[in-house]
Formats: sequence, C-alpha cells, structure tokens
Amino acid sequence: MVRVGEKHKMDNIILEITSVESIFKFRNTELLRIGYVLIDGNYRSPEGYFFIRKEEDVRNAIERVIRNYKSVRDYIAGSLRR
Repeated sequence: MVRVGEKHKMDNIILEITSVESIFKFRNTELLRIGYVLIDGNYRSPEGYFFIRKEEDVRNAIERVIRNYKSVRDYIAGSLRR
C-alpha cells in the first residue's frame, strides 16, 4: 500500500507521493488516484496524478511515470529557460 509522504527514487529522480484517494469505477472496481510531484535536482514539478487498480503494484506505475518524465525532461528544461 502506498502512503502520503513516501519518496521513491529512480535514476536520481525522486517521486514524492502527495495524496492517495480511493475511488470506484464501473462494477465496483476500486481504483486509487495517486498524487505526486517529481524532484529532479532543483526542479520540482507541479502536482500530477496517476490511477491504478487497488490490487496493482504501485512500483510499476511509479517507474512508468519517471520514464515518461525522462523522455520529455529536455523539452521541459528548455521551455523553463524562455
């Protein structure tokens, strides 16, 4: 189970959990809406969210979020310099 305040590190990027909410979808499938911020050196992202089924392993989702961030990191850094 994931908890608010947890920090997960991958390739020097930290994903900090800011909120965890239980929501329900069709046929009472329980989903978790997980809020997070990414910390990469001096950069701190705005809060983002991802959804997982309650029984899913959150580590896979966290790794996916960090990989996606890394794929656009240079673009984000360039747009912040303008």
